[in-house]
Amino acid sequence: MPNTVVFTSTISPDLINWVGFYAEKRGITRRKVLEDALTNFQKQIQKKALRESFQKAAKDLEIRKMADWGLEDYNKQMDK
Repeated sequence: MPNTVVFTSTISPDLINWVGFYAEKRGITRRKVLEDALTNFQKQIQKKALRESFQKAAKDLEIRKMADWGLEDYNKQMDK
């Protein structure tokens, strides 16, 4: 098991009850449910940041010129 950290937090009784119900139904620990949820949330945030950076780059004229230049170079290599 990788290194872990113990932390204490508060959470609504309804939500923690659902976590417990879900964990029992799946045969996993509440810790696993929470870790999976946080991991998925982290991936979602990272995808959003990447999407936003690509959208910003698409509006940048210099970036678009470099992309066009790279595609032109790629096409030349493919024609050889």
